[in-house]
Amino acid sequence: MAEAIKNRLDDIGKQLEEACELLLRPSPEVLDECATRCQQAAAELAASLPGLHLERGKPEVLAAAQRLSAAVRSARRLLENAAAYHNRWQALLGAMSGGYLRSGKAAPLVHSERFILRG
Repeated sequence: MAEAIKNRLDDIGKQLEEACELLLRPSPEVLDECATRCQQAAAELAASLPGLHLERGKPEVLAAAQRLSAAVRSARRLLENAAAYHNRWQALLGAMSGGYLRSGKAAPLVHSERFILRG
């Protein structure tokens, strides 16, 4: 049973590592794929928890859990950086389109479905 849990944790870690590799070349499609992979990994980990508790303390399971933890930290850092990048662009576009607020912060970016073209 310990071997099965170890393999499951390793598989989940590989899924997250693949998601991290995708994030190195981000695009809207890649971000969607990454979100799907992270959700699948989280669901698989949740399903593995009962077996993981039964095998707690076994060295091979602990090592697999530590590898998985490292993959989670990497994914978290990459996703946080992607969110910060997106937020900076929103602030820049908000400042360009709406100026600045009295507080000195950029105006919020206004999303609209309507375009006006003049030519």
